[in-house]
Amino acid sequence: AAVAAMVEQAVDDLAEPGVAADIKAGLAVRLKEPDVEALLDTESFGTAVIRLCRSLGFDIENDPESYLEEDDADDAAAEASPDSS
Repeated sequence: AAVAAMVEQAVDDLAEPGVAADIKAGLAVRLKEPDVEALLDTESFGTAVIRLCRSLGFDIENDPESYLEEDDADDAAAEASPDSS
């Protein structure tokens, strides 16, 4: 859910207004596809955001910093929490 919300925020911030609604509609469809579940389970937050955007024909690679800050927070939280395995 956090990845989808971040993709939507990136679309709001960076996409041309005339295509933003189409990208969001595509996101809703993509989120139901099995490969997206695997992507969300195996990739970091930032990588998942970038790859999901690219799969929609929307590339944030040139301006990803503000959309990937949560990735750094997730990494820090993972390092601070004890391993439960």
